[in-house]
Amino acid sequence: MSNYKCVFDEYNRLAQSLGIDKLEPSKKCLVEELVKQASFLLVELDILKEQISTYGAIQINKNGRQKQTEASKHYNRTLSTFSSLMKNIHTIIGKSSDDGDDELEKFLKGLS
Repeated sequence: MSNYKCVFDEYNRLAQSLGIDKLEPSKKCLVEELVKQASFLLVELDILKEQISTYGAIQINKNGRQKQTEASKHYNRTLSTFSSLMKNIHTIIGKSSDDGDDELEKFLKGLS
């Protein structure tokens, strides 16, 4: 499956989970753009997870010292960016933490 198709599928899944269609137009436009970015990052995270599973997260150099792999470093940065995007989306949508388990929370719990 192409990365474009994967990003498109993730976008549709996230958009449905977040209820983007129900948002007011000003919020919808902003959230759609953020969800596009988040969808791309989710696909990147999956690719990086595969690399880490295959090659490991730690390299040992010829002196016996351990070093984090580039895939592992990139994964951590991408995950941080994704988390920040999702927090921003959550803030824009206007959900408070005491709204209970909404669709976004269920989706995010399914990622872990």
